[in-house]
Amino acid sequence: MSKLNQTETRTATVRLVGNLCKLPDGSKIEVGSFEAPASLRNVIQKFREKYGIELKRENTLILVNGVEANALNDLDTIINEKDDVVFVPMFHGGS
Repeated sequence: MSKLNQTETRTATVRLVGNLCKLPDGSKIEVGSFEAPASLRNVIQKFREKYGIELKRENTLILVNGVEANALNDLDTIINEKDDVVFVPMFHGGS
């Protein structure tokens, strides 16, 4: 049975949906990665630093294993290596 090497890092992935896939430089990203475990707050900060994506909580639906983050611990929710995380933009419009 092998043990996790001290230098080996565990990563998790986040799927981006809609206009969140478009990066500031015009390229697109649908899946990003980060070191796990990490809080959602930390994940959002890392995406800002790594990809230049500005995720505003009030405009983004965040699903963790199919559950909206508000039903969990919101930005303090801890994301582990095998968790399924999805960022979905929320749009509200009117006439």
